[in-house]
Parts: sequence; structure tokens; C-alpha cells
Amino acid sequence: MNAVVQMTLRSCVVLFFSLVSNCLCAQSLPKEDLGAAISTSSAKEIVKLTGPVIELNLEGQKVTCKQAEALGRLRTFFQKYPVSSFEFVHEGKSPNGQIFLIGQYKTGQKKFRVHVLLEAHSSRYLVKVLSFY
Repeated sequence: MNAVVQMTLRSCVVLFFSLVSNCLCAQSLPKEDLGAAISTSSAKEIVKLTGPVIELNLEGQKVTCKQAEALGRLRTFFQKYPVSSFEFVHEGKSPNGQIFLIGQYKTGQKKFRVHVLLEAHSSRYLVKVLSFY
């Protein structure tokens, strides 16, 4: 092959892998937004980060519900247990591509372990499961 063809071929290969890499990384992870929403007890902002249906587990009460019901349940939980601090302490990825986050939610009365499961939808991750134990 002549030098021009080799250079063009290399450029095409580099461009291809750059595009594939960008597509794989293009899904937005809402960790910071979710952390801010939990830290400020904003049920409304949390629900914005979910799909049409979410599985909630609040104090051992597990329910799969639509956004409107999730909004009410989260508001009730945050009124009962106002946040004094919140932070994510661990992040991981399952073999099937789901992201999980583990956090600690503290109130004046109690500490809760928070588990979040995020699932890829189009160009972003949405909260599929949110648990406060």
C-alpha cells in the first residue's frame, strides 16, 4: 500500500474507535443530581431522574409505583426523617450494565443505608430502584 492509503486507513480506524468510545460514554450518570436531590430532601428532583415506574423500598415497605405515587411517598419519608447529611460511599457496575450506588442518609434520629439501581435508557441512566434501609 502506498503511504497515502495507509494514512487514510489509520485515520479512519482512529475516527471509528473515537466515535464508538464517545457513544459508549455518552450516557449521562445522574449521580451528582441525585445526591443533591437527596441531600436537600427534594422528592420532586428525585422523581425527575426516574422512568415512568420506580421501585421504592422505604423502611422495609417495598412498592413498585408510578412517578406521582413515588413523589408522595418520598415527600412523606423526608418529612418524617429530615436529612442532616447524605453522601454516596460506593459505586459499581453489574455485568449487564446497570449502575448501583450506595449511600448513607443521616437524620437527627436515624441512619439509613441508601441503595440505588440505575438503568440505561437512550442517552442517560434513570433510577430504577431506590431503597432507604
